Amino acid sequence: TDGPGANQRRMILSNTANDYPGATKVTAGTLQLGAAGVIPDASDVAVTATLDLNGNSETVNSLAGAGTVTSTACAASRKTSSARTAPSPGRSTTSSFATIRSQAAAIRDA
Repeated sequence: TDGPGANQRRMILSNTANDYPGATKVTAGTLQLGAAGVIPDASDVAVTATLDLNGNSETVNSLAGAGTVTSTACAASRKTSSARTAPSPGRSTTSSFATIRSQAAAIRDA
């Protein structure tokens, strides 16, 4: 368990050799990255709970959802309504989230 409430759950993803096919869905609790590059680059990530970058950078195919993307390992924190890097060819140019915190870690399009 993690946090003040008994319903707060945290899973740490730390295998940099992950190559699972399909989407990565964060629907409850917190998915925390234990290293950079642990979500396969081709994965579509949907966040309706919390994705914690934990100070790591991550490349994903797409990022969507009404959840929170944060980085607990970073001291600076700010709220924004959306975040986006330049899209790769053939990729959508919009992503929206309820909350994105910390600019020290990065999520990039594959």
